[in-house]
Amino acid sequence: MVGARIERSLFHAAIFSAILAIGKLLAFLLTGSLVVLSSFLDSISDTILSLINRRLHKAAIARADREHPYGHGGIEIVASLIQGMFLAGFGFFVVGEALLRLYRGSGATEINLEQFGTGFLVMLLSGLGSFLIFRYLAETKRKAQAAGEHSLVLSADSAHYSADGYVNLISAGAMLLVWLTDLYWLDMILGAVGGFMLFKAAWPVLKATFEQILQKELPLNLQQQIVDLAVSAHDNVLGVHRLRTRSVGPTLYADFHLRLKGNMSLQAAHDIGDHVAATIRKEIPRSDIIIHLDPEDEPKDDLWKPAYSSPDQNKNPKN
Repeated sequence: MVGARIERSLFHAAIFSAILAIGKLLAFLLTGSLVVLSSFLDSISDTILSLINRRLHKAAIARADREHPYGHGGIEIVASLIQGMFLAGFGFFVVGEALLRLYRGSGATEINLEQFGTGFLVMLLSGLGSFLIFRYLAETKRKAQAAGEHSLVLSADSAHYSADGYVNLISAGAMLLVWLTDLYWLDMILGAVGGFMLFKAAWPVLKATFEQILQKELPLNLQQQIVDLAVSAHDNVLGVHRLRTRSVGPTLYADFHLRLKGNMSLQAAHDIGDHVAATIRKEIPRSDIIIHLDPEDEPKDDLWKPAYSSPDQNKNPKN
């Protein structure tokens, strides 16, 4: 089952991230480096949030009930929002600590340059480990999407570990530079850069979250897939118009008007509508489809186009 695979992958990522976090904590205790501290806080947030995401994803894909007739997909939105805020908060903390050390002039007494070689090795291994987690989650995401599953928290986790890999390798280079030059203040400058990288990692997560809160339409390729499935599902389907789409966590919502030949009974039109909806759900399993049936003589000046917001693409409307 795809949902179980996603939960299992998030759990494995959390365990691996916890191992990296322990190594970074030991490196921070040895070196006192802000570069290591920023990376340690990042790994801690990844570990905790991967575990939380695993539980929340399971809740998000639960069946709709009487109190939640549209399902529980909003749980993933909340989880993603918390994850982005955690990363941004840790970034703010690290930048603040770097500026405070620079202001106090206490950097030389708070770090141990002799242990920076050990810190360099820890960060180098952490960078390689983060890329391994990213590739593992990216493969899970690819298989999930191939099965029609879409998970906001899985995408967020995958993006985080990708960013972690680059940040950890940059941090390793920074520690090596400080170790070779004995310029302790570089640790504070580069630590602040690490804090800004946490902000950068938080931005796409928060952006995707707010897009769902604001009910932004689905990607164009997914809209096109819905239309193609609807039009090809039955010979009596003449076109699609007034398509509206959005996503809430792992659930995709689409409603549209379906133009049919006008010389058929209500029962026949109803059966075609049900068949179209079933066809779409088969290819996009976690989707909620609402269809309004229109006769062929209905005005068709608003037939669906590949993109509402792109004038260039609107030159070639498709039914």
